Amino acid sequence: MPSPGTGHIYAVPVHNHGQNWMWYSKEVLAKSGVTEVPNNWDDFFAAMDKVKAAGYIPIAVAGQRWLEQVVFNNVLISAAGRDTYLSIFRDLDVEAVRSPEFRKAAEIFGRMRDYLDPGFPGRSWNNTFNLILTNQAAVQFIGDFVKGEILAAGQTPGVEVGCQLTMDGSTFIISGDTFVFPKIDDPRVRAAQDLLAKTIVAAETQVPFSRLKGSVPIRTDVDTSSLDQCAQAGIAVLSNPEAQVPTS
Repeated sequence: MPSPGTGHIYAVPVHNHGQNWMWYSKEVLAKSGVTEVPNNWDDFFAAMDKVKAAGYIPIAVAGQRWLEQVVFNNVLISAAGRDTYLSIFRDLDVEAVRSPEFRKAAEIFGRMRDYLDPGFPGRSWNNTFNLILTNQAAVQFIGDFVKGEILAAGQTPGVEVGCQLTMDGSTFIISGDTFVFPKIDDPRVRAAQDLLAKTIVAAETQVPFSRLKGSVPIRTDVDTSSLDQCAQAGIAVLSNPEAQVPTS
């Protein structure tokens, strides 16, 4: 590992997480008469009307501020588009917030209120996702870290619980975790830092870790064929740099 320079922060990325996933109960959609997973917002609300009429919760939302932001980002990237998303979060462009594209996203986000259950305020994300796993709710917009809950329930991502990058699968909002390395003069500590960094990015670490964590590897030269179909969809989108945007 290169010697850290003064005034710089060095971190080793562990994985790529996607924040803009729509997870859905295949059973709830089928029993509600939804035969195709919607890939635009008009079809989405038409499908949620069917779910609501069938007596299920259409949209499961966790009542925590950061998770509500995740839902809004899902709407924004898919309804307003990549350019508007980047203009707002990267460029801090006030005019982008005044644009018709942003207004459309805000209207869709507001419309979602009609499809929530009364128990959502303050509810944790994992208790919310349990509504999907137990076929009480149709969809939840949340990152792919929920795969841990799917595996713990004895289910398989993409099988019992469907997945789709919101809304048409064309964009990937990237987030992830890192290990930050402080500047240390002790050679023994430096050696430990080197070992940890090499272990994190090693090919034999990346795939098994991603399989359990729900993420996709940071490396593009590893065999990811053993990962679930949701991960495969994410990897395919990530292969296009124009499809990637950072989380807000």
